[in-house]
Amino acid sequence: MRQTWLLPVATATFVLFVAGSIAAVTMWSVAPWIIPLLAVPSLIVTWFALAVALADLMRRPAHRFPGGRWLWLLLIALLNVVAFLPYWLLVARRPNEED
Repeated sequence: MRQTWLLPVATATFVLFVAGSIAAVTMWSVAPWIIPLLAVPSLIVTWFALAVALADLMRRPAHRFPGGRWLWLLLIALLNVVAFLPYWLLVARRPNEED
């Protein structure tokens, strides 16, 4: 799957959104109701990255230890943006034997 580059991008977008929101409210006195508007790009990128991560995970052969695929599915489903970067570093960057 060639779109796995989207996983670290989603994590970076989320971190920039959180840092930007905190800075906007505390340093620049921006009204807090504007923060949901700033969340839209982060949410869109996160949704696409979630689809890419789950599709990539389902196409890969079984992992080295029993239950590895289910563990990654659970982590990505529950923690999505937080789990994207570790999944990309540990699993997605390795070549898939099927490709």
